Amino acid sequence: MRLVTPMRAARFHEFGPPSVLRVEETPDPELEDDAMLVRVAAAGLNPIDAEIRGGRVSGVLTGTPPRGLGAEIAGTVEKVGPLVSRFRPGDRVMAMLPTFKGEGYAEWAAVPEDEAAPWPASLSAAEAACVPLAALTALQALRAKGGLRARHRVLIHGASGGVGTAAVQLAALLGGRVVGTASAEHLDLVRELGAEEAVDYRAEDITRRDGFDLVFDVAGTLPFGLARPMLRPTGAYVTTTVSPGVVTRTVLQKAMPGPTMAYCQVQPDGPALEWLATLYGTGAARVVLDRTFALADVMEAHRHLEGRHGPGKSALLISDEGE
Repeated sequence: MRLVTPMRAARFHEFGPPSVLRVEETPDPELEDDAMLVRVAAAGLNPIDAEIRGGRVSGVLTGTPPRGLGAEIAGTVEKVGPLVSRFRPGDRVMAMLPTFKGEGYAEWAAVPEDEAAPWPASLSAAEAACVPLAALTALQALRAKGGLRARHRVLIHGASGGVGTAAVQLAALLGGRVVGTASAEHLDLVRELGAEEAVDYRAEDITRRDGFDLVFDVAGTLPFGLARPMLRPTGAYVTTTVSPGVVTRTVLQKAMPGPTMAYCQVQPDGPALEWLATLYGTGAARVVLDRTFALADVMEAHRHLEGRHGPGKSALLISDEGE
């Protein structure tokens, strides 16, 4: 069922640099029976968006250009499908869309009911839009893939970015004893977020440390071969960077002794997102917001995204509600 015509969205017609992005009128989203039409207030910006736009993960995409981007949003429900029961028009929600299919850089998005959670009143649109993908990635990596338990020693390698800042907070809230790596200018932030220790990765070779129960390589620069001696025999290594070595190890590791390896590809999870929304809404966790950009400035936003200048995350402001 089509409900809105037309809408503005940021799209690209060929893989390439940020300059391939353009804001244009595009067909409105189709609404399935179990989905909601959401007027998007803000959309989170994530490194995977730049990877998709650049064609660096085109082998796993379900579609080719022209297409949009954006796997996390915050907005207001406009209409609901006949099978939707938890939300109604006027409700404010945040949601993670499928990573490789999401088109959240748009005025409207079709959101399956089970991929959404209430948008906490204490969060701005930009803050709410920056929670779903980053926090779900951190939670799934730490708990489901890494088996984090209270008192575990946890290394978050790359602790000042979007996923890293979420991971430090969640690991500490779940009882972990957290060490986070970051550049010197972000060490105070990492400690403020709950790390017992923050390490300047430029000044210290972190691989000389050991005794960790869990190493979460957020930065994608600490391969398992280097991390394995850092782990206890029952420890776990988790990465969000896929490689042939990761795939081979995860397939064969049941027959191999020692620490385990896991690749975390985040998946939408409405109940988990609702739990996270409570944490962020009550102030138990916070969004580290770097910058916001208007939809019309999406090219500039992607240049900033690829430069990775500041800590935390940035967002696109789509509607007046997001400003």
